[in-house]
Amino acid sequence: VVLHIFDRMIDAINHLFSDFKKHMKFLVPLGIGAVVGVLAFSVLIDYTLTHYSLPTCGFFAGLVAGSIPLIYGIAKSKQPKDKGGRYWIYTVLAFALVIFLTTLKAPDAGAAVAGDVSIGLMVKACIGGVIACAAMIVPGISGSFMLVLMGLYNVVIGYVAMVEDFLLTFDFSIFVQIVKFCAPLAL
Repeated sequence: VVLHIFDRMIDAINHLFSDFKKHMKFLVPLGIGAVVGVLAFSVLIDYTLTHYSLPTCGFFAGLVAGSIPLIYGIAKSKQPKDKGGRYWIYTVLAFALVIFLTTLKAPDAGAAVAGDVSIGLMVKACIGGVIACAAMIVPGISGSFMLVLMGLYNVVIGYVAMVEDFLLTFDFSIFVQIVKFCAPLAL
């Protein structure tokens, strides 16, 4: 949103087949950049979350908080007519859901990445993944920040770092750990 890519990306996805070549010229480099960015920074973010958790979370919070004025300005300029205050009700319900999710016990990221995956973690990871994906659709809301709030970011970034380790070393014990976490999520 801050870089003014969000609207163009949503438009390209919504009208992908109307001008396929044009939209793919935009989406493919964007997707490649996203994958390279995740792989390049997953180890760094895993390290900073492990050793400097509070400053790293504060950095993420600052990124989100810093975009609020921009999002508010966009929302105000495109403000729909709110009959009966239902948008405020949805906002309060979404806020309450986020607060509730932050009160759930955060999984031990080290244990989860080491292969100690519980049913509770799997359920929370599924719900957290749905919420994070939904959050990425809404302009100005970070799916990563939602994972931080739910205590799942360390777990997810740990597994992303493991994928990178596997791709560099082809150590199949790492692959087994990744499959052990991801396979139940696919069901």
